[in-house]
Amino acid sequence: MTTYTSGGRRRLKRVLISIAVVLAVLAASTVAAGALFYRHLNSNITVDHSADAILHQSRPNAQGQRPMNILVLGSQTRNGQAGPHLGNASKLGTNISDTAMLVHLNADRTHAVVVSIPRDLVVPRPSCKSASDPKVTLPASHDLLNDDMFDLAMNLGGPACAVATVEQMSGLSIDHFIVLTFNGFEKMVNTVGGVTVCVPPPGINDWRSGLVMSAGLHQVSGYQALAFVRDRHGIGDGGDRGRIQMQQMFVSSLIQKVESAGTLANPDTLLRLADAATSALSVDPGLGSVSKLLGLASQLSSFSSHGITFVTAPNKLDPKDTNRLIPLNPQFQEVWRLLRDDQPWTGKLPGPAKAATVAGAGAVKVQVLNGSGVAGKATSVAGQLRALGFDVIAVGTASVRTATSVSTGAGASKLLTVLGGSPQTSAAAPVITLVIGTTFAGVHAPPASAATATVDTVSASGVQTRSAAANICSGLPKPRTDASGR
Repeated sequence: MTTYTSGGRRRLKRVLISIAVVLAVLAASTVAAGALFYRHLNSNITVDHSADAILHQSRPNAQGQRPMNILVLGSQTRNGQAGPHLGNASKLGTNISDTAMLVHLNADRTHAVVVSIPRDLVVPRPSCKSASDPKVTLPASHDLLNDDMFDLAMNLGGPACAVATVEQMSGLSIDHFIVLTFNGFEKMVNTVGGVTVCVPPPGINDWRSGLVMSAGLHQVSGYQALAFVRDRHGIGDGGDRGRIQMQQMFVSSLIQKVESAGTLANPDTLLRLADAATSALSVDPGLGSVSKLLGLASQLSSFSSHGITFVTAPNKLDPKDTNRLIPLNPQFQEVWRLLRDDQPWTGKLPGPAKAATVAGAGAVKVQVLNGSGVAGKATSVAGQLRALGFDVIAVGTASVRTATSVSTGAGASKLLTVLGGSPQTSAAAPVITLVIGTTFAGVHAPPASAATATVDTVSASGVQTRSAAANICSGLPKPRTDASGR
């Protein structure tokens, strides 16, 4: 049995409906919608121009296809909201992004990686225009103080500042943003008939939020759904991480329900859901009409829950304040690299590529002699050759000469692949000797046919992920057994 008392005083969390779900609903609804209702849907959408100057298209791949990054934000604002779920009315006037998800759609639109960004993550913030007074520029914060939590970016500078903060910390170009309203979420959940959620044993009993749920499956809707996705004190370590896991499970369950047979078959349900979805959205001009949303929806026709992976931006507790989180590196940076390289999540983080080396160069012993007359030239070239894998065993000097020469013998051909110009050859020797002349054309990267590229692997241990197709009872945080006590 699920119960919820409305006296909870903690901030309520807003789950983010998957962009793929919203767009799929809009696409399907146009079949049933007439022109008048279509205009009504357009009038529902709020267009926000604040980030026009900083939104960027992602770079195309070799085939001319572009990945797309959409920042989806849930606002904490109580303005215009109603219901017993509001809790603390003193939050009127705030616009904190309590929940944020960066949706990365790959270039050929076959999979998506959705990165949840914890609201309490402490990250640098760039300078931003004030949301309350665009004439005022708020200074950047670089020192990772506690007041630099991610959620403050939107409160101080609106969606534009949240976009700029994500671009700075990820190195990604953000194509679009979407802000979802509190009431719209509740309407959408109610329209689909509620969402099935799973509560791990022994159940949730959180005196702070008033949420009491026994272990097992529950059907939640309306303010009960909001109570569920808001809860953090009753699960995990009482912070953002456990709550994000439950939110990801909730959205996964919603995606599975919407894509299941029959959910989208009822025209009345479609129209009501489209009405709720569009009235919930505040978007940039690139998504500012039903036709533009449908243009994106048409690209997602092949999406399914199996092609969507949720990843929580890797983090750890801030040793200065355990109520805050800080990036866990190198995993934090490598997750963003994965998206910049437009790669799917496979459970591994390949890490940065090392400089290419020459295959078999480790068996080639080389001595480098400086005949250029330039001090330090042999030492510099020796370092470049070692980076390419050659075994440089000696560095010395020779009489100044014009031409560069390489002694013949085993391995000389490998050395010649990385030397510029056309070095002369000299007599064979047990150790390949490179004599640098005054016209030496330098060392360059080996051709692909002679190179071996390697990468530094980065452990993915501790990176929290789930597939949208996973069993909703898998991979969940444990409820806190002390949450009911004061």
